Amino acid sequence: GSVGLFGVIAVALSSNISPAQTQTPALSTDEDSTGALDSLGRYRLKNYDISKTFSSFLPGVAGVYGTPMWAYYVNRGQAIATFGITNKDYALLEFEPANKAYQQTALTGFRTFLKGTRGGKTWEYQPFFPSHQSKAERDMLVGQNEVEIIDSSEELGLDTSVLYYTISHEDFPGLIRRTTFTNTGEEELSLDVIDGLAKLEPYGVDYKKMKDIGRTLEGWMKVYNLEESLTMPWYKLTSSTADSEVVTPIIEGNFAISFVESEEAEGATGNHELLPIIADPLVLFEQDSTLENAEGFLEADTIESLLSRKQAPLARTPCAFAATKITIQPGSSVTVVSVYGHAKSLDDLEETIAPKISEYGFVSKQLSEARDLADFLSKPVVTETADPVFDAYVSYNFMDNILRGGYPLLLGDPADPKVYPVFSRIHGDLERDYNWFLVDPAYFSHGPGNYRDVNQNRRSDVMFQPKVGDFNARTFFTYMQADGYNPLTVKNPTFALTPEAAQAVVSETIKDEDAGTAVPLLANLNPIEPGSVFGVLAKADVELKVSKEDFIKSLATNGDLNLQATFGEGFWADHWTYNLDLIDSYLTIYPDKLEELLWDSEPLPFFISPAYIAPRHEKYKLLNGEPRQVGATKTKDDYFGQAPNVPGWPWPCGTYQCMLDDSDKNNLKTEVMKVPMATKVAMLGLLKFATMDPWGMGVEYEGGKPGWLDALNGLPSLFGSGMPETFEALRILGFVRDSLSLGRDMIFPQEFDVLLQVLQSELATYSTTKDDFAYWNNIATAREEYRQAVRLHFTGNTVVWSADRLADLLASAISKMQAGVARAIETNNGVTPSYFIWEMTDYDKEMPQTEEAEDTTKKADKKDKVTDKSFLVAKGWKPTVLPLYLEGPVRRMKVLSDIHTKKALYTEVRNGPLYDSELSMYKISESLESQSPATGRVKSFSPGWLENESIWLHMSYKFYLELARAGLFEEFWTEAKTGLVPFMDPAVYGRSPLEASSFIASSAMPDESSHGQGFVSRLSGSTAEFLSMWNLLMAGARPFSPSWEGGVTLTLSPALPDWLFPEDSSDSKVSFTFLGSTIVTYHNAERKNTWDPTLTTEKVVVTMNDGSSVEIGGATIPSATAEKIRNLEAASIDVYLSS
Repeated sequence: GSVGLFGVIAVALSSNISPAQTQTPALSTDEDSTGALDSLGRYRLKNYDISKTFSSFLPGVAGVYGTPMWAYYVNRGQAIATFGITNKDYALLEFEPANKAYQQTALTGFRTFLKGTRGGKTWEYQPFFPSHQSKAERDMLVGQNEVEIIDSSEELGLDTSVLYYTISHEDFPGLIRRTTFTNTGEEELSLDVIDGLAKLEPYGVDYKKMKDIGRTLEGWMKVYNLEESLTMPWYKLTSSTADSEVVTPIIEGNFAISFVESEEAEGATGNHELLPIIADPLVLFEQDSTLENAEGFLEADTIESLLSRKQAPLARTPCAFAATKITIQPGSSVTVVSVYGHAKSLDDLEETIAPKISEYGFVSKQLSEARDLADFLSKPVVTETADPVFDAYVSYNFMDNILRGGYPLLLGDPADPKVYPVFSRIHGDLERDYNWFLVDPAYFSHGPGNYRDVNQNRRSDVMFQPKVGDFNARTFFTYMQADGYNPLTVKNPTFALTPEAAQAVVSETIKDEDAGTAVPLLANLNPIEPGSVFGVLAKADVELKVSKEDFIKSLATNGDLNLQATFGEGFWADHWTYNLDLIDSYLTIYPDKLEELLWDSEPLPFFISPAYIAPRHEKYKLLNGEPRQVGATKTKDDYFGQAPNVPGWPWPCGTYQCMLDDSDKNNLKTEVMKVPMATKVAMLGLLKFATMDPWGMGVEYEGGKPGWLDALNGLPSLFGSGMPETFEALRILGFVRDSLSLGRDMIFPQEFDVLLQVLQSELATYSTTKDDFAYWNNIATAREEYRQAVRLHFTGNTVVWSADRLADLLASAISKMQAGVARAIETNNGVTPSYFIWEMTDYDKEMPQTEEAEDTTKKADKKDKVTDKSFLVAKGWKPTVLPLYLEGPVRRMKVLSDIHTKKALYTEVRNGPLYDSELSMYKISESLESQSPATGRVKSFSPGWLENESIWLHMSYKFYLELARAGLFEEFWTEAKTGLVPFMDPAVYGRSPLEASSFIASSAMPDESSHGQGFVSRLSGSTAEFLSMWNLLMAGARPFSPSWEGGVTLTLSPALPDWLFPEDSSDSKVSFTFLGSTIVTYHNAERKNTWDPTLTTEKVVVTMNDGSSVEIGGATIPSATAEKIRNLEAASIDVYLSS
């Protein structure tokens, strides 16, 4: 039963509860030699609240069997700007974009109000609140899974620290806030404390309504559970808010509970007494709607009198402030703990969650678990050099890479595991306010991501966990459609069970009495998501007889893993360019499995989207009297008609392309079309070759979307084409050509064979006529006919091309592409271009002839204001090259054949307008002053900002990676000292140098104060590029090599500069983690650059997991030992270098 309102107040403030008074200072002083990192590896940002603004976030990772909460913070006020579950619709503190968060967080976020008494003197103070009168020093400590702020007031003899972290490994989400007060004076200090959240959104408020009808919405707001107790307020709307005939009650809610950590907690069992919570802002702030001053608190004689005021948090947005009175001895500290979270019901909060949170030791254990979780996730890249900031950056970078690409869990049979990525999500945050992020509040939490983001951020998975194998390469080539494009949104895989498999899972994991219910339940539950299946079982009252882990193991072992993706919108021109990197990463670890991967592994299907690319005669139109390409993609499903004997028509095979046996027109049979990996790789390269622009220079942006540089969104309408995609197509064709040396034939779908024959014929004709337009027109027509033939399905018939025949075709295609590259460079006055726009110099006009074409006209007319209904038939083209962009040279570097030509290209870029000499970094573009606004939003931005002439880290990092791949190590490390984030000056960079940004304002920015400052936090593709650099520089480009006797050998070839090896050591060494688990140490007593030709490997000592060791003279580890290392049987490898 309840003790009532005043009973709660009396208990909370009674003298028999002794707050824990510790002598441990809030801030550790055990730091690295630079003073930048504390003993926990957290980066210290001094005077954070008057420094350049930035935003960041806690990772929102709660463990595999945890329920995550997202939280974003800024370097203003008390840091946390917004937090919640799932997405913006379920915020506990309203989501605001960064520009507003910087202004509002100090007022509407977490607040602390104090009345202090010492030696008869009384004062009032708001730690962390912006005030010109405050003389406090304020620092922020940024950790991987926590953030702490410190307000040190020498004048008051008080240090206040606030530490935030989220709850891990529990069935409920929560944000833990630990506010610690340390008495740095020489006398006892008494404090009246009001500490908490100025605005807490009740559950049921959605983002759009919050923004559109925020005041009206307050009519539904109510804080429950205050009548009998102030210690457990329950925040939710009274009912659904839709203007509907059906009104539904809201059961779930948000909560805030708080307590003072007491001395009894140490080593004892029991629960902390909960503090009363002020939920009504009028009680605290009275009529100060600015929320600047807590007038009610200031006017109240005591905490008791403040709490005795009636709370009526109705028809207004509530708050959540804990109230207490504490006494702190000199040199001691007292901590007020508050937890803000979400529960499925009030009963769940009262009976399960609150008792657990208030249990002695819970929040301390949660802090350890938050740190352990971050350490565990970044363990595969633990690095130790002479630069601790660089080492920490490696770990932080790896964590952020996981948040975009996922952490690859291995589920099921250890001998043949299934890969299931967790913890990834689309990048959305305070600065990326345009993205609708999703952090699934469930076990195995994950959210959808964009194809190219996930693709790139999974590039190195196999290097950190070799058992991932070819999973990523097969996944993204599976998503490749018959036309060479792919869906936008990648979701996590799901499982499916046949009735037999369901029976096996149930017999292994479910209690016998529930088996009859469980078998049909699991067999019919398709798809099965590991994160939600336990809830499904619980709802059906089905109980496990094994642990959750063993259930998932059985599910994964017996179930089929199904990939999931959705079309989304448009077809980007660059998404496919990252697929070969996945194959390359796999072959870096498994170079002996090339033939098995390409020809002998399980064949792959073709993803099918409800949209497809329209042929030219349906999208070449007049827009404001000018030829344009509009309405490039089509999504009219009902055009396909009906086939009554084929269930699911027009998608009878779901998300994969069918082959239809139409020998019996009355009874069509369906089966998924599959081909070997080699076929899909070859088809991809050849389809892009068949999409070259009229002069054979760039690949056309024909799908309504540009390439990597999204801000060139106008290029597709201007018949744009890109050299970056040409260079990547060259890579693919070269890879296929080299793979044909194995002598294996290639099987192609019959429809694709028709296209190949046209390519072969037109290449032969072009070699004599050199008629660019005729070649382009004929190839484009053949490409469109191929697409029409496979729009719905393949016939299933195939044609075999011999290795020699295909090699001849590839040789001709590569030759023509190389000629196109040379022509593009010549067109751009000898400098590598990136993008072209094309002027249709001559054309005929035709009217739509079909209902399908007419429909496209109507859609384009409505969307793009097309004034002329006719379609255009091109008869002539003229290109215009855009200003210089960094992407062209970066991608070209990949296809140059030797170090000399690569160094020449580096020199071209280094000495050209892409180099920012003030910052010693590389800009995404030169000045765009001459570029047409019609090319995209890139021209709308200020120079130096976003994609207009800024330092775009993803692309500059790609450039640095190519320098390392080229073997230009001297040049790489010279550039790294100014271009890699861990080596930047934090005062200029404006945020922790352990975290990347999307872009850095370049010296082209008119505002000089922003030059060198990083913007848009962390989840950048640069994390993937850095990990590729790290792997290459630490282990070498190709550590494993096929052995003539079978298997592989291992040769570690680092490219590390002398200054990363410690000076003050007789055994100067650098260590890193190889293959995610084996510690490699390079002993470099002479402290030389490891690429110095005079430095050789004297010996290698391999220590196995069982303690045994092997010593090898020289650098190359023979096959028997190398295989064990690749199988993760080695604990450590010591490499001794000498000259």
